[in-house]
Amino acid sequence: MFSKNQSEKGIRTTLEPAGADLRATKIGKAHAQVRGPGIWLVNLAFEFAGGAMTDDEQAIRELVSTWMKASEVGDINTVLSLMADDVIFMVPGREPFGKEQFRAASEGMKNVRMAGTSDIREIKVLGDWAYIRNYIELMVMPADGTPMQRRGYTLSILRKQSDGKWALWRDANLVA
Repeated sequence: MFSKNQSEKGIRTTLEPAGADLRATKIGKAHAQVRGPGIWLVNLAFEFAGGAMTDDEQAIRELVSTWMKASEVGDINTVLSLMADDVIFMVPGREPFGKEQFRAASEGMKNVRMAGTSDIREIKVLGDWAYIRNYIELMVMPADGTPMQRRGYTLSILRKQSDGKWALWRDANLVA
């Protein structure tokens, strides 16, 4: 479940439903095991052949982790705080949309629960800009319907704000 190419640096962020046993096996130079009831947010950070993670890479990974956790509990304000005001989302079959459309769509999903994983496959910081290639798996559970499994890649561009924090600026989401 927690595998990573040793030539990359990575964190695997996982949200699991209550009662799940979470286990990580030997990865790179680290070994971890987490077990317990309830919903766990597990961040496993490892140093791989490419060297230690930079502060900017860690901050971006924490942004993704915070996004996943906030999405799990329906905390739309936290998710919105992780976006630039001029963010643009691109998803198949829709015109690109911004922060207000994202807010409206999220408010229409208040009775929907989600559990998922985020596996950053690539991250590159270029000064005040960065991109991440991420693989996401989601279980979407409508209040009155059948759970739906969604998975796929995202390619996201982030911009460092004047306060030094990273924010999502552009997002191409291929999760289907």
